[in-house]
Amino acid sequence: MRKFLSIVIFLFMVNMAFASFSISTEPGTLKVKAGERGSVNITISSTWSDTFTISIEGWKPWFTLSKSVVKVDANEKKSVSLYLFPPLSAKQGVYIIGIYVKSQKTGEKKKVNYNIEVQKNFLAEAKNVEIDGVLRPKENISISYDIINTGSEPLSNVKVKFYLRYKTDKLTESEHDITFLNPSDSKHFEERYTFAPMSKAGRYTIEIETFYSGEKLSIYSKNFDVQSVSIIETTKKYEPVSLGKRMIVLVRNDGNEVAKNVEIKEPITWFDKIFYNGEGTIKYGNVVWTVDEISPGATAELIYQVNYVPLFVFLVLIVVALWYYFFKVRVIRIKKFVIERKRIKTAEIFTIAINVKNNCPSDAYDVVIRDFIPSIFKVGFKHGPRPKIKKTEAGTELAWHFKKFDKAEERLLVYYLKPVIGILGSVQLPSATVSYKIGKREWKNHSESPSFGEEE
Repeated sequence: MRKFLSIVIFLFMVNMAFASFSISTEPGTLKVKAGERGSVNITISSTWSDTFTISIEGWKPWFTLSKSVVKVDANEKKSVSLYLFPPLSAKQGVYIIGIYVKSQKTGEKKKVNYNIEVQKNFLAEAKNVEIDGVLRPKENISISYDIINTGSEPLSNVKVKFYLRYKTDKLTESEHDITFLNPSDSKHFEERYTFAPMSKAGRYTIEIETFYSGEKLSIYSKNFDVQSVSIIETTKKYEPVSLGKRMIVLVRNDGNEVAKNVEIKEPITWFDKIFYNGEGTIKYGNVVWTVDEISPGATAELIYQVNYVPLFVFLVLIVVALWYYFFKVRVIRIKKFVIERKRIKTAEIFTIAINVKNNCPSDAYDVVIRDFIPSIFKVGFKHGPRPKIKKTEAGTELAWHFKKFDKAEERLLVYYLKPVIGILGSVQLPSATVSYKIGKREWKNHSESPSFGEEE
């Protein structure tokens, strides 16, 4: 019995050792058009009854396998179909797949390669994509591309969709319609985009999709990188101030990178340099500020201020000095004073003196000195030139006329007053005046109004 079992086991093992299977497919390359169906038969032959599992390397979503497990009797064949239905969006070209068949009894695995060529009668693709411009914030770029009919059939009503993305963010999109496009013909498009201030650095993606009869024909993708850079922009804001000027320089970083040790210069005139009291330092005709750090989107405020108050005060002092010099010093000066200091009694005599001096830088002409004596006094003269006298009800008018007063010439005019009544207290006399001409201009000056007499 044991000998019989040994013989049976030996024969079984010999059969297993010589058991074999094979895989075959249809010869050549299977050609299938996008949007149409195709199939390939996978035939399994076996010398031993066995169950086989089938798997596909390079599987596509548009593959369908009729069976993944098949039982084959000894010395028979079984076929399994691989169905293909590439959509219009499937990429045109040759797909190489691997067909694996594995024996469940022996574990033996075999592989056969097979070529599938997808052809597209209807195909419009984006080609010749070019990017022109500076790839950084606040810059403009243009993206040009051609949509070419690379299929074998004319296309009508093709829709083109353009996208510009940063990671998952859609920055811009546009759509175009192509009414008709013959094979090998193309249509040119151009997109424009402006990077916003502080646009992020990194990889951006261009996507161009084409559609025909509601089906996606192609997808084109291209990447580019935006620079990491700081972009410093300055604006000026003027604030009204009296006797000076105040300007605020706003320094903003519109880039996507922190700006460090930013130096800002603002021209300053040699005159304003004298009165500058704002921030920063003055170097070679410029106010210079240094900002340690400005983050993207942040703004630094710099103060530029000129204060003309010291200049204004200086000019006022000059004007006052000139006025005083020309109207108080460089004039014909006239002084009127009473020599005696005593009580005013009837018949008491008082001496009145008028001092006139030419302080002008030149001779004066037509000099007239006028004075007025109230009616409570009688006037008399002893020495010096006598004036013209004109009596009125209010008093006596005196006028001395001189044709010329030389430069630095000085005269003393004296007359005497005698009160006609006694007066308690002091009396203030009217001021004397002098008028004269220098060139064609007439000038006039007044003396002070002297008082005299003493209280009881």
